[in-house]
Amino acid sequence: MRVTNILVAVLLWATTTSHAQVVLPQERGDTGLRENVFGLGLAGGAATGVGLSFRHHLPSSWSYQVTGGVVKASDRLMFAIGSELQYDLVRTSATRYYAGGGLGYYYSGNSDGNELKAPARLGLGV
Repeated sequence: MRVTNILVAVLLWATTTSHAQVVLPQERGDTGLRENVFGLGLAGGAATGVGLSFRHHLPSSWSYQVTGGVVKASDRLMFAIGSELQYDLVRTSATRYYAGGGLGYYYSGNSDGNELKAPARLGLGV
């Protein structure tokens, strides 16, 4: 229980001190991007996969992300793959609110097959 409290405290601290990777120009009054923006990083989601992620923000209010990760230890294999589609509702230089939907597939098992009873996931949110 103590480890969980410490992890929650660290996550809350990290979210208040984190900064966006992309700085939007201040002189434009519109909220739409006029160029493609690409990002590479780590992501973890209950519905959209865990692992290395690639995000492409189109020159509009739309973006998508694909995520995948693999862990293999002796005869045990675990992987997750997923994708997400996002639509910007509000975007400023300091905040971004978006609606999104995604799906993923999770695998945990050995050569006998997937041990997860519900490996496919779907998520929607704002």
